[in-house]
Amino acid sequence: AAAANANRILIIKSSSMGDICNALPVADIIRRHRPKAHIGWVVKDPFRSLVEANPNVDATYSFPRKDFWAAVRIGLALRKDKYDVALDLQSLFVSSMIARLSGAKVRIGADSRREFSHWNLNYPVISAKSRDRKAVDLMLDYPRALGIEAGEFRPQKWLARAKKQESEALMTIVPRPYAALFVGATTPQRQWSHQRWGTLADRLVDEGITPVFVGSSADHGATVSARAVAKKTNYSVVGRTDILTLASILSSAAVVIGGDSGPLHLAVAVGAPVVGLYGPTDPNFTGPYGNDAGTIYVKQPCSPCYRRPTCGGSYFCMAAIEVEMVIKRVCAAIDRRSA
Repeated sequence: AAAANANRILIIKSSSMGDICNALPVADIIRRHRPKAHIGWVVKDPFRSLVEANPNVDATYSFPRKDFWAAVRIGLALRKDKYDVALDLQSLFVSSMIARLSGAKVRIGADSRREFSHWNLNYPVISAKSRDRKAVDLMLDYPRALGIEAGEFRPQKWLARAKKQESEALMTIVPRPYAALFVGATTPQRQWSHQRWGTLADRLVDEGITPVFVGSSADHGATVSARAVAKKTNYSVVGRTDILTLASILSSAAVVIGGDSGPLHLAVAVGAPVVGLYGPTDPNFTGPYGNDAGTIYVKQPCSPCYRRPTCGGSYFCMAAIEVEMVIKRVCAAIDRRSA
């Protein structure tokens, strides 16, 4: 009953970029059904812009990465804002501690018991044990815990508008339609061959689609290797965008192609068609969401391995993805959107 009547609601989802994108519908749904609610969000500094620009969020609280005592200070500081409910979407020890220190009487999280997070939660009602549900579906359980049953995912249009002028200035010379290619990966086992990325760029040109490489400065080396293989004209904005500018670029793409990564989920959040290249992670759980989301997953006997590969660096799962498989999915995604 307390959750059903709550009007001061704290969301705790601090990282990563992809996980925060999956959680954006939570604030959207709460705002639609409780327009007068005060919604706060706790997030780590590198991803603050994703929350601060969100019109569905009234207050943003951030803290540095891996700083336990900063998390304690923020939790205590939250008491003055008198939240009724804390939704711990992260469901780890530090996030649940922030929920408890905030003074919220109702603290809702997942039943995973990761890092003993359940010690600080009093309503761990969100089932996190199923691996056949997308991460977004798990996030949609949180509004339901507040008594909001009509929650659904929809693109976050504000994300595409936040830095539209900056994105248009960067993309002014790029012929349309274009495909956004993200060749980076947070772990080696998620990396597709640089040789194949370059070949894919050329095949996209054959299909009348301009390849545009995207990513942060950390993806520069991988992008240079891929572009060195390509023989036809392509473009790169790698290292020239922040999160919001990248979101705007992705929103105008005919299709976005990448591995299991933050930019892929950012593309889903803005409503762009995507083709995800999956191997060590299971797309049934971590895959992109929605009717415009396609994945290629050539399951191996050892997959999914997540962060514990057993193949000695061979990464058969990603090597099994052929360029023509990707082109076929890309064309299908574009045809589906234009139908």
